[in-house]
Amino acid sequence: MRIGPDFEKIREVRSRIEQIREKVGERTEQKKRSFIEVMHDLEGDKRYVDKISSQNVEDLIEDVSRQFKVDSALIRAVIEMESGGNAKAVSFKGAMGLMQLMPATAKDMGVEDPFDPRQNVEGGVRYLAHLLRKYDGDLDMALAAYNAGPGKVDYYRGIPPFGETVNFVRNVKALYEKFKRDDS
Repeated sequence: MRIGPDFEKIREVRSRIEQIREKVGERTEQKKRSFIEVMHDLEGDKRYVDKISSQNVEDLIEDVSRQFKVDSALIRAVIEMESGGNAKAVSFKGAMGLMQLMPATAKDMGVEDPFDPRQNVEGGVRYLAHLLRKYDGDLDMALAAYNAGPGKVDYYRGIPPFGETVNFVRNVKALYEKFKRDDS
């Protein structure tokens, strides 16, 4: 059992960051880019987008948004924050796919293949819609529960005092507002 940091993984991540920097170049001036534009840039790299185009992702988001009555801008914000649009993403905690579903959550939401974009987004949005209902539409509470689990949110009666969760809620809400502005 490993105790301490995995330096080999850290080297791999740093190497990948350098590859990305070389591919896209260092930008001194940041240009506003839509979710679709970012996905278009990444389509050629199968490590980021596998078997799904940015337009398919956008169509999928719109379809699932209507199905579960969850704002498409919120769905895009969660996907961007959770996986950066990588349908094959796996976190060190074991969360998988575009919406980073944990295995138990995926199973509870009826997801058989968490790397299938449609199943993953449907399962993630089904879960998010459930959390929004559970917390009477309170977005902060629902996002905190999506990140830390509803048990932690219930225990703390609010956003748990975990840096990761506090940052997740803040960053998803900022992306949500940005995507809402971009949509209008």
